[in-house]
Amino acid sequence: MTRVIKGYSIVANAGFHVLPPGGLGLFHPPIADCGEGTVRRTTMTGMVAKIYHAKCLNPRRIRKLEIMIDNPPVDPMAKLGLISIAWPRAIVRDRTGKAVGFLMSLVDSAHTLQEIFTPKSRLLKAPWADWRYLHVTAMNLAILVQALHDMGYVICDVQPKNFLSRTDATVAAIDMDSIQVRRPGSCEIFRCLVRQSDYVPPELLGVDYSKVDGNESHDRYGLALLIYWLLFGHNHYYAEWTGSGSVPDDEELLRRGEWIHAPRTRFRPTKYTNRLEIVHPDVQALFHRAFTEGHGNPSKRPTAEEWRRALATASANLLQCSAERSHFYSNHRPGCYWCERRRLIGFDAFPALPSPKPAPKPTPVPSNRTKPHPIPTPAPQTPAIRPPMVQPAPWQAPPVLRHARRQIFRKVAAVVACLAALVLFGAIRSLSFTHSDEISHSGGSTNSAGQLRSTSNATVPGFRQNVNVTSVSENPANPSKPDGSVQTSDSPVQSIRVEFLAYPWAKIQVDGETIVEETPASSFVSPGRHVVTFVHPNRGTLMQSVPFESGQGYVIKGLYQERNVIVSKD
Repeated sequence: MTRVIKGYSIVANAGFHVLPPGGLGLFHPPIADCGEGTVRRTTMTGMVAKIYHAKCLNPRRIRKLEIMIDNPPVDPMAKLGLISIAWPRAIVRDRTGKAVGFLMSLVDSAHTLQEIFTPKSRLLKAPWADWRYLHVTAMNLAILVQALHDMGYVICDVQPKNFLSRTDATVAAIDMDSIQVRRPGSCEIFRCLVRQSDYVPPELLGVDYSKVDGNESHDRYGLALLIYWLLFGHNHYYAEWTGSGSVPDDEELLRRGEWIHAPRTRFRPTKYTNRLEIVHPDVQALFHRAFTEGHGNPSKRPTAEEWRRALATASANLLQCSAERSHFYSNHRPGCYWCERRRLIGFDAFPALPSPKPAPKPTPVPSNRTKPHPIPTPAPQTPAIRPPMVQPAPWQAPPVLRHARRQIFRKVAAVVACLAALVLFGAIRSLSFTHSDEISHSGGSTNSAGQLRSTSNATVPGFRQNVNVTSVSENPANPSKPDGSVQTSDSPVQSIRVEFLAYPWAKIQVDGETIVEETPASSFVSPGRHVVTFVHPNRGTLMQSVPFESGQGYVIKGLYQERNVIVSKD
């Protein structure tokens, strides 16, 4: 049973939210329970609290949290209204004033990276995740890591459970209180004492983490492993061992610098191994730097920014398979790799999603068709004999009273029908007036149906073609007022211009006004198609699901309008 535990308070910097009246309340039971404490929802909208166990509380941990609260990183998804870093926002204190945890933003409706690594887990948790989705997810992961490195933070514990992926391929980092923090302007360092052994670099094998400072090169190795898992669906040891004896354990392989595509590797790829050649050449080069050159020289490992640029190029050069629309492959290959792999092993890593079918409606069976056999039901058992009970007959109104009731019902039905006709007539007149007012205010040309037409250009990198987007506006945008009511715009949208700068960054203009400028298009451009979705601050949602493909027509349903978009080559 859910209940609220009251009596908590918070201590935050001046830029944080005002504490709601009555103090902070924590919901029970918790939504997560880790080794250090519990995570609970709070009475503050969109915020959760991590409350430490008593054995994990100490003044040094609270001091580390205070430094993090005073020095937050720049959230790369803040312009989109999303949370990508669950950063500590305030210290939580109990009734006695003792610091017991911290407040952070809630990240929900997301999956851990581990849940989308392998095809089987993807089918269960994220069946929409195609290969392009995984490319954009990996790129957004690199953007997030770079944002933390720009502030001098080192994640150290780079593992898939600490990163969440949403349906729009944006990524969020959690468990931020475990990262390494350096106090600005001093040599004081709060080290990370916990790391997942599968994602530590070779130079940290057998090292006491409490005595070693983490650095960016350690994070770069873990980042490369996560990206490898995302793009290939397995780790870099997934092959047949051809060396002497049994295959060494992962720690020994890491110490030797072995991996599937090492220059003198003793691994032999099998038919189930995804080869390095399936990814873009720029991404291939970074994997060699991370695992081959970086084994002996950690400074050779690519930075998060280098991964972002390479993955942006790779994403823009993905082609959609003509035979299977859920398959994407790099354009440097002669054909679809995932179709070839399906024929080879009999398993599709990215199967097409079945189209939703409407719920069947019961229909009467014609007399000339064979009726289905009914399910046999057991014969009812003879009930025990009971003494007969005398029940009164149901009461019936006299004939005169029944006739009066029927007359009243008919009169009420006639009144309701008249009211409905008046409401419908008024709605039709209002629609006719709005349509004529739009044409008179537009000043644009009209087609044979009396609809406004306007043209805008969109350039899509990676497709090597320019397209004209011709929109037909039927209804002007009716934005909402601050009080929630709807007002009518004086003029409809005349032109929408979408410019892809360097995938997935886009610039969107409406009637010459820049609505989105160099915005990471991971939430505007869906993986798998160039799809633009954005919200005008005064006119509601203006475009939604607009694939830029030659010769295709689509109906775009906005919040207050509909548009028919026709796409054609220049």
